[in-house]
Amino acid sequence: MAVTASRGLTTTGLRLVVAITALSVAHHVDHVLRDVTGWPLAGGFNPFTMSLFVYPVIALGVVLSKRGRVGPRFWAVLAGGGAAFILAVHVGPAAGDSVADIPDGYASPVADVAALAILATFLVALVAHCVYEARLARRVGDSGHGPDAFRSVGWSVELWSGVTVMSAMAGLGLALLMVPPPVPSPEAPAAA
Repeated sequence: MAVTASRGLTTTGLRLVVAITALSVAHHVDHVLRDVTGWPLAGGFNPFTMSLFVYPVIALGVVLSKRGRVGPRFWAVLAGGGAAFILAVHVGPAAGDSVADIPDGYASPVADVAALAILATFLVALVAHCVYEARLARRVGDSGHGPDAFRSVGWSVELWSGVTVMSAMAGLGLALLMVPPPVPSPEAPAAA
């Protein structure tokens, strides 16, 4: 593993980011094929919509990594937050698109297995990237100024982590509020 600098992405980290981004795109394609989407493809702001915002964050992270502005802790928080988001959306008690519902979206058992395999691989890759970057951050630090993360921005790692967690919780809460309550079906009039 070549660590060229304590800030930025290692070769392994960049490969993980590229692989995870490809898995994310494949998972979004799965959502489109199963017609489980939100804005901009269908009405409403939901977890699908929120998950689309990860692409500009990844692009910005790569640019800032190349410039030495963010390091392993940024990627650990992003990957860990992504894994937590996927678990909440697909596995948690408030899962709007449960893993049990995914196979019902396809007529082919091969497509069912492929969709679940992409989701599982995506989740495992996010966790692996989080662990990899967290271990790297612990070993080499995040900056040339000691162990304080994101010193160039002036925020501590605790503040960054808190902002990330609170943003994810607020977004999930808003997504839950966007789900309309179930409407009872009208009953047929009783025969006289």
